[in-house]
Amino acid sequence: MPVTLATPAASQSQTETNRPSPPSSGGEPATSGHQVRQRKATAAPPVSDILSPGPSAPATSGPLSKLYHTARLGIYRYEVTTGIYMLEPWEKSILNTILIIGLFFSGYTAYTYFPTYARHFASKVTEYTTI
Repeated sequence: MPVTLATPAASQSQTETNRPSPPSSGGEPATSGHQVRQRKATAAPPVSDILSPGPSAPATSGPLSKLYHTARLGIYRYEVTTGIYMLEPWEKSILNTILIIGLFFSGYTAYTYFPTYARHFASKVTEYTTI
């Protein structure tokens, strides 16, 4: 079923309809004062455009430019994957600060307590395997 756009003569907005107007006595679809035009079918964008990894590569290809592009691409992927791309900049700052503090405390705890736990676990494993 073709999609048509009906444009009223006195109105500035266009409305979209999915069904054609009922036929008039002449066999043609009744327009009742509206101009009906068919929407042209447009081709879908290529899959490579849909699956492109975010911002396009820079025109220059120096090592600093590539590093900058890689960092921007990583930030873009992080924001899109976690869904924070839709937040305001100040909200992103607060959320990222909380995340960094949480990662810092997790790393500190692992660095402080993991060696003791690993030694205790290793001694228990050797104790249970030697019996």
